[in-house]
Amino acid sequence: MARFFVTAEEFMMDEIPLTGENAQHAKVLRLKAGEEVLVCDGEGMECRCEVMDTPGEWNVRVLERRPASTEAGVKVSVYMAFPKADKLEHVLYDVRGPVVDEAARMEERGLKILKLNIGN
Repeated sequence: MARFFVTAEEFMMDEIPLTGENAQHAKVLRLKAGEEVLVCDGEGMECRCEVMDTPGEWNVRVLERRPASTEAGVKVSVYMAFPKADKLEHVLYDVRGPVVDEAARMEERGLKILKLNIGN
């Protein structure tokens, strides 16, 4: 189900207009009248909404307001290496600070951490 984020003020309306990036997203998804979407306020609440038949505009009618229930149940941390040289001959591989602390906490909880040996 498509998800849109709106301001707190818009979130409280019974009919929510989708404007700007939200309107572009709706257009790209080729939403049709009657389809259901989720509208979120970014503060832990969401609305189940129905796309309305309003030519030239994107509006949705609120069917139900509820606490957001679709957040991922797993916390994910993503890290990347940054090149140190023009031709990627050397990659910055030194891991410090909060990354090391989080890895240690994960190991303490029994999670397996993949450690790469890069030959230093």
